[in-house]
Amino acid sequence: MLGQPVLSTDQVVASSDGASQTKTGNIAPALSVLGSQTLLSAGALFQDAQANNNGTSAACAGVIGPNGTIQLGPNQNCLVSGAPSGVVVNLGLAVLRADVITAERTAASNGTTTGRATLANARLTDPTGAITLLSLPADPAPNTAVTVPGIAELTLNKQSSGTPGQLSVTALELTLLGGLNGGAQVRLGTVSCGPNAQTAPIPLVSSAGLPVAGGTMLAGGAVLWLIRRRRSATPANA
Repeated sequence: MLGQPVLSTDQVVASSDGASQTKTGNIAPALSVLGSQTLLSAGALFQDAQANNNGTSAACAGVIGPNGTIQLGPNQNCLVSGAPSGVVVNLGLAVLRADVITAERTAASNGTTTGRATLANARLTDPTGAITLLSLPADPAPNTAVTVPGIAELTLNKQSSGTPGQLSVTALELTLLGGLNGGAQVRLGTVSCGPNAQTAPIPLVSSAGLPVAGGTMLAGGAVLWLIRRRRSATPANA
């Protein structure tokens, strides 16, 4: 439908009441969710979120080539392993190629947030892959804009903030400018955390004889959205 997602991996959402975490969603969507579209090919999709009882939260989402894996690491960052290559976004007259594209995000109850995107070995090539037209930064600054005239507009490490302590990060957002897919939009690696809050200590003692404190937070991640929209439509927000 115009103005609505055509394909989506949905999202993983994690929250905590200060005592335990609740998580919903599929952290490793099957490649079959990509359907028969020809814009994106990859080895695996990943999205995960963590909500901790101390008022912190983290999320990681992305796409990786074959022979590689992504997970939400012990330091609450995107942890990539293996030797991936082969993420391909077919733009028609040019092709975006990368080993892995991820976004990661953390938030704490004091309002501090972090967010970054990684595009490993990302570059625009001719359709055969023999000629590199433009190399993209592996660790782009927030809201880095790249225009490929007549082909696509890209935003790397797109960041947007709502309420204080909340931030959303999309590793790569691109809009096709022409051809049969003109106006189609692709979002790869979208994460959002916060705002978080930690509850004040409460006068209870656990069965182990330790004080109990609580917190509440929300984190979520989505990997791929393919959107076809009217020119006047506002892009959907993952």
